[in-house]
Amino acid sequence: MNSTLIQTFVTSDIVGQIITLAIVALSIVAWFVILDKIRYLRAAEKNSQLFLQQYRKDRNHLFSVHFPRERASICPFYKVYEAGMKELKHHMGNDSIEAGTPVLTELQLEEVEDAVQRAISDEMAAMERMMILLAITAVVGPLMGLLGTVWGIMNAFNAMAAHGSPSLLIVAPGIAGALITTVVGLLVAIPSVGAYNIFLSRIRRLSGAMEDFASEFVSAVRRRLVAH
Repeated sequence: MNSTLIQTFVTSDIVGQIITLAIVALSIVAWFVILDKIRYLRAAEKNSQLFLQQYRKDRNHLFSVHFPRERASICPFYKVYEAGMKELKHHMGNDSIEAGTPVLTELQLEEVEDAVQRAISDEMAAMERMMILLAITAVVGPLMGLLGTVWGIMNAFNAMAAHGSPSLLIVAPGIAGALITTVVGLLVAIPSVGAYNIFLSRIRRLSGAMEDFASEFVSAVRRRLVAH
């Protein structure tokens, strides 16, 4: 940490220090979420792209796609595909699916589609998990900084009134508390706001891609397995 910030923190009063430490704690939580989301979304995007390529590579085996287990664990597209396949097997069994026998009814197809949509909702919830912490940090950080600023200025004015002098030694603790909380609050809020919006954009893009894939999968099921 910058030596000026450390010196300012030491010079501030106990309330300013407590507020600063609380903001730093929020920052630690925010950066934990940011790093976790970077890792998770990067893996989800990469694995989903690989799965989609494999899914479309051999259209004669759409219902028997094999995907590495270590990648499938963080692959929204595979989870959607898996949910649809489980529902299909529930209605038809493995043999009918592999043979491509058109024995699925429209009602059963709707249930497959519902299962796929539930999987999309589950994956969206997984991707958005802990995002609320970034939103809270982005809002609370500056507010706590503002609280520290007001507290510090108030202390500075009280010190001047008590001593009857605007001496720097008298007002320094209050001003220091005001400055440190303002700076730390902004340092916490800026990356939190930026990361939240970036992650939200990537999640929405993945959500739209999952919806497109779900439509593609359901259409394939309709063409091959629905009795007309």
